Amino acid sequence: LQPGRPGLDAFPGRIWARLAGRFWRETPATDFGYGDPAGHPMLRQALARYLGAFRGLSLDPDAIIVTSGAQQAIDLVARALLDPGDPVVLEEPCYPGLRGPMAATGAKLVPVPVDGEGLDVAAARRRAPNARLVTVTPTHHFPLGVTLSLGRRRALVDWAGGSAGGGSAAGDGGPWVLEDDYDGEFRYGGKPVPPLKALDGAGRVLYVGTVSKALAPALRIGFVAAPGPLAEPLVRLRGHFDRQPALDAQVILARFLDDGHMAGHLRRMRTLYRDRRDALADALEGALGARARVERPETGINLTVDLEAGPSDVAVVGAARARGVSPAPLSGFYRGTARRNGLLIGFASLPRARASWAARMVREAIDAALRGPSLTRRAPQDEERMVVSRDGSSS
Repeated sequence: LQPGRPGLDAFPGRIWARLAGRFWRETPATDFGYGDPAGHPMLRQALARYLGAFRGLSLDPDAIIVTSGAQQAIDLVARALLDPGDPVVLEEPCYPGLRGPMAATGAKLVPVPVDGEGLDVAAARRRAPNARLVTVTPTHHFPLGVTLSLGRRRALVDWAGGSAGGGSAAGDGGPWVLEDDYDGEFRYGGKPVPPLKALDGAGRVLYVGTVSKALAPALRIGFVAAPGPLAEPLVRLRGHFDRQPALDAQVILARFLDDGHMAGHLRRMRTLYRDRRDALADALEGALGARARVERPETGINLTVDLEAGPSDVAVVGAARARGVSPAPLSGFYRGTARRNGLLIGFASLPRARASWAARMVREAIDAALRGPSLTRRAPQDEERMVVSRDGSSS
């Protein structure tokens, strides 16, 4: 039940091994020297074609910088754009992997609430009129799972473009926007939602993606598609901190994309994940009854369980981990006062046959937390709260 964990049991190992064998057979020794910090041209071109065909983005391969996962892309953007004191808008609640690099620059963090339509853009403009950067997960908000509405998408790109009273610390336009599209490939119903970047006529959106959810985190391949003025500074930074991406994974992934394997893999995974989502959601609804409310997402690989009248989510998670399952507490993603008491649960790595057992462990954890010393609906705000990352690890 660890959030963000893909179904590694369905990794296309045979195809990957075949492509890996081809790489080691065909790659000349001269290619094993220092390469381009921006990434291998073959992969950058393949990513541009893939994102054009499947995410509706028209991107120049030279604007794509290959990184060691999305986390490095986020860190590079923060280092390139932010100075101490610069206002940065963060979703509230927020992915800590976005919050951490922003805080490390000394920027002023401005949390803005997320509701049923996603980030409240009007509130963001009131709270941070001179924002240097806005960070969003518009396709599938992490952790609440909502999708940024079309009206708010337009409002955000209008602000970024400097319209309707723009002007900010970003210069002639409004703020830069960092779009984290970490699992947008997995949509199970309704029309596909195009990235925010597709509306970006002013060139203010930096689009971050990764193959950690689509394939496997261990591949350590992410990327950022940067507007023209930012591409060169980001490449220089990448070269300073991490000279270049690993050659073999880049070339193998490029061929995996160009040969059509990614498209077929994602089709299979959407079917598998929908089945695993429904199996776990059904099992949780049956096991929990009135104890909690299960929200079944249309996108992504996590679902949420609201403990509206239940015990502290931190207490429930502690009891759950003692039983061998690892959900994350929703309250741990808030920087300020937590507005949601519940669980973030990953379903992609859980086989259907294990759904009933996992749901029973969650029910037992809730019951154990109710019997424990803390019977309050929420942990007191001055109590140390568990902080969790997108992969469910805690601190």
